[in-house]
Amino acid sequence: MSGRVLWLTLNRPEARNPLSSAMISALKSSITLANNDREVKVIVITGSGKVFSAGHDLKEMSGRTLDDPLTREQRVNDVLNSCADMMMSLVKSHESRLISPFLTSHSSGPTTR
Repeated sequence: MSGRVLWLTLNRPEARNPLSSAMISALKSSITLANNDREVKVIVITGSGKVFSAGHDLKEMSGRTLDDPLTREQRVNDVLNSCADMMMSLVKSHESRLISPFLTSHSSGPTTR
């Protein structure tokens, strides 16, 4: 955190910062913590490297391991629902907050991997 600004940086530039299940979960956790901290007035989400994010992690969504009982459709549905929950955590931020999601820039703030 820098002052009253929480910087969250997607930090998998070698894969163009995909929104994997782990990344979505980490973002939601950080946003939820910020929502409960009255000192945080702004949340900025950025991406490291040349792009903000290529979108969802398609390899994760389409891949299947031997111990994975879910179908591809179920995996895709789970990721999309998790992403929607994360985005709603931004919407549910306090009225006094300015939420600035998905800026393409670099920061020296904390990273989310």
